[in-house]
Amino acid sequence: MGLIIVSVLRTIWRWSQLYLTLSILIAERITRFFVTTIFGFVPFKYYFDNISFSKPVSKEATEAEKDLERDAIEMITARGYPVEEHFVTTPDGFILGLHRITGPKQFNTPPDSPPTSPRSHVQNNNSGRSNSNNNNNTSTTTNRKNKLVQKLQQHVDIDQEIHNSNANTTTITTNTSGNNNNNNNMTSTDMMSSASSTSNLSIYNGKPVVVIMHGFMQTSEAWLCRSDPKDSLPFILADAGFDVWLGNNRGNKYSFKHTNYTPNQEGFWNWSLDELVRYDYPSIVNFICERTGAPSISYIGFSQGTAQGWAALSTNTVISKKINLFIALAPVATVKGFSNPMIDSLARSRPDFIFLLFGKKSMLPSTIFWRNFLPKDVFVRVIDTSVKFLFGWCTENISQQEKKMLYSHIFSYTSVKSVVHWFQIIQTNRFQMFDDILLGITPNENSKKPHRYHGRVIPGYHPAQILTKCALFYGGSDNLPNTKALLSHLPRDRVVMVHEEPSYEHLDFMWGKDAAEKVFSKVVSLLKSNHFDLTNGTCNGNNGFSSNSSPMVNANNGSYYNSPIITSQQNNNNNNNNNSNPLKLN
Repeated sequence: MGLIIVSVLRTIWRWSQLYLTLSILIAERITRFFVTTIFGFVPFKYYFDNISFSKPVSKEATEAEKDLERDAIEMITARGYPVEEHFVTTPDGFILGLHRITGPKQFNTPPDSPPTSPRSHVQNNNSGRSNSNNNNNTSTTTNRKNKLVQKLQQHVDIDQEIHNSNANTTTITTNTSGNNNNNNNMTSTDMMSSASSTSNLSIYNGKPVVVIMHGFMQTSEAWLCRSDPKDSLPFILADAGFDVWLGNNRGNKYSFKHTNYTPNQEGFWNWSLDELVRYDYPSIVNFICERTGAPSISYIGFSQGTAQGWAALSTNTVISKKINLFIALAPVATVKGFSNPMIDSLARSRPDFIFLLFGKKSMLPSTIFWRNFLPKDVFVRVIDTSVKFLFGWCTENISQQEKKMLYSHIFSYTSVKSVVHWFQIIQTNRFQMFDDILLGITPNENSKKPHRYHGRVIPGYHPAQILTKCALFYGGSDNLPNTKALLSHLPRDRVVMVHEEPSYEHLDFMWGKDAAEKVFSKVVSLLKSNHFDLTNGTCNGNNGFSSNSSPMVNANNGSYYNSPIITSQQNNNNNNNNNSNPLKLN
């Protein structure tokens, strides 16, 4: 009798939490409706200039204020780094945006002349004098530039034929260096160098290549929006001599295009983690290898980006041969759940109920509306409250002064179906593919309930079968992923490093105040050692270390692997030595 009462009380509690969630969503939509309706009667320009709480950045704004509204390309060029923008089409039709930092810092941008995005087709009007000069120069050199454009187009056509002959992958490339806006504004030297680099794109120059992938509901901007480039992993790697690529998954602001669907159609959002693993990951890796000519590249993933890595590198043997080292920051395979009982109840509800609440398109697209409408200080408090409410994170390791900029670039679009997929992983405590029957309950051999025979088994992803060397960096205060379960499944002969930061939460591995010292310096050292082993032939053909290779293992107390251990004190000493010298490849 007592068990029945407990079961009834649990059911009542769970449904009360779900109804509370529904009430919050309805209240948010009503509030947003009234806000948009009221300001819809006010002239658009007058609203932004005089009424909006979040005003656009003025011409007199500081560089930090401009960074709030800059996109990835603009943030890279504003920090003085050369950048390229590429697009790759997946076999199922999504056009993914890639950003490439081609070298170390090369110039300092004048404060009164902010860089423009290569996507912009109009010239910056910050200086009337420079505009008139440019117009005069353009009138005298148009014919010569048009001829160079034609020559460059011939190289691009050859490039297109090369890539079209490979695995259904098409590409579009835009290159910018300094403050060049587009091909028509490029100098003769720029045009010739661009044509030369395009024609020789498949010749590998020996430079180590690394691709960095963002986390759940993020974009490549999340890696770039630090106030100081010395605190940003992509810029640190670029200064260290790496060819740095930043990926973007389907659906976010840089991959918001499909060959057949528009974002207003449900077909555009009919994808989950499976499609990120099956299509996005291989398309990005294949394109980078083809573009650079590198036989293999290194992969750095954060959060969901690590889940893509575990899944793809344990199931796709062709792609696993092209990844020479996988570095997982805040690694995720299975998820413990949410600290808040209301959200945890929502995560464990039936998938069709989730679709009823959020629809079958984009997940919480209104976040962009509130990001643009609310004052930045208020938006920071909203995000801090939200992550505390959802995950119990205190964000004490993130600089309070940086949060305005960091949180301005924290969110982008993803599909509701991908959220349902993660909820299914929470329910089953199993890293599995999407359950199309949507029962909300998947047979799980690890369940504490009595085992019963089932007529179906959902295919799973098995990190234990990974074919690539990997290194893990996880936080001792990160209560979202089930890291210990992941570590217990990984093959010991593939793990080259395991490092724990006891005070780190999930986001700290991108935005921690001391992440450059505690995490990124170790990442650079790993990549350098890996590149040294590759160039000196000390890695075997299966992407693992040979017997001649020196071990690179940090198990922090030897709790997981019976391998030579680098103690925390040794690591601190090594970091101090590394930080005292410029990070350059030997």
